[in-house]
Amino acid sequence: MHVHKIKPVHGWKEFLNEILIIVIGVLIALGLEQVVEEVHWQNKVADAEQRLKTEETANFGFAAEQVIVTPCILAQLNRIRDHVISGEAKPLPTDNFPNNLAVLRLPTRPWAKGTWEALQQDGTAAHFSIQRQRYLGALYHLVESMVDAVGQSGNASGRLLATSYEGSVTSDMRGTILLTLAEQYRRSQYMSRIALQLMGSARDIHLAPSVTQADDFLGRMTFASNTIGFCRDRGLPLANWRAELKKIPSLDKRPY
Repeated sequence: MHVHKIKPVHGWKEFLNEILIIVIGVLIALGLEQVVEEVHWQNKVADAEQRLKTEETANFGFAAEQVIVTPCILAQLNRIRDHVISGEAKPLPTDNFPNNLAVLRLPTRPWAKGTWEALQQDGTAAHFSIQRQRYLGALYHLVESMVDAVGQSGNASGRLLATSYEGSVTSDMRGTILLTLAEQYRRSQYMSRIALQLMGSARDIHLAPSVTQADDFLGRMTFASNTIGFCRDRGLPLANWRAELKKIPSLDKRPY
């Protein structure tokens, strides 16, 4: 077997050339690795944007419903207030659709925030631009506010069920019920404002559905809790979400 001897390096110039070749090779390898990593995160961000779009289409629809039915909710609260103040012994009629006994019909929707939370946990969120991270964080803060308000509204609706009981409402009960009514009245107005801010933010950061898509979503989601249909059937007032949304200034013109 013929063994090749290692060729000695002759002079500093040849030695430096060898080092330069090695350094260039390492830099090329590192650069390619960085390119592959960047492409990987670009793909993950693109996929994340699509997931956020799907999630916010649902949240936009829930927000539109909240805006639409707020005048109806306030009218229902006024009716309960007048009944309690009058001291009538006759109980208020209850609504039992969908299998939920209540004197106050409210939307009960599964507001979604899992996508943004997952993107924060797996590191994808950090690869959005700083401005987009800020906008998305603010958007999902509004979603969180709606989740909390929906829970509080459900508790209030449960307490107001007392007005459907047989017999007159005692003076002690009357004070508690009136306080619950006042809190829910303010809460419903607050929820409408938050819903509009949420819709405006989704619109401005290009996560909102088209008007046609939103109307289609509103039409398809009534199977679970048709508050809009309930209000319309009883001649209670409803708002126009498109007209209300037009009043919300774009993000760059808001004072907050």
